[in-house]
Amino acid sequence: MGRAALAAIFALTATAAFADGPVTPDLQPFSDASATRTAPDAVHLQLTFDGGACQAAEAPQTGALTDGALSVTIPTSKTAEICTMQIVAIPVDVTVQVPSEATALQITVLGADGQPQFGGRVDIGD
Repeated sequence: MGRAALAAIFALTATAAFADGPVTPDLQPFSDASATRTAPDAVHLQLTFDGGACQAAEAPQTGALTDGALSVTIPTSKTAEICTMQIVAIPVDVTVQVPSEATALQITVLGADGQPQFGGRVDIGD
């Protein structure tokens, strides 16, 4: 009876530990990334990630400012229905509206399926 009780307690504890939902895997890093302030409310963002040959980056969307980092999401789309499995460097070179109090960008690139694929924090330089 003691072992059964311990097993039940362990099972409940393990279940409670994962009750918040699935664990998000670490996102793949960018090949290269930089952010430079070009105006009090604008940042020039350049980054490269290794995506699919038929994948294109869309316009970035900004979100919340948390602890000095502005959340930036970059969706991607398919450029063809049938594509090879070739990996290519996909460049992003855009100007993003960023509040002057932001000191970094927390960037997430979404795959064509809408799932987070790449991510990282990029400090804003002058």
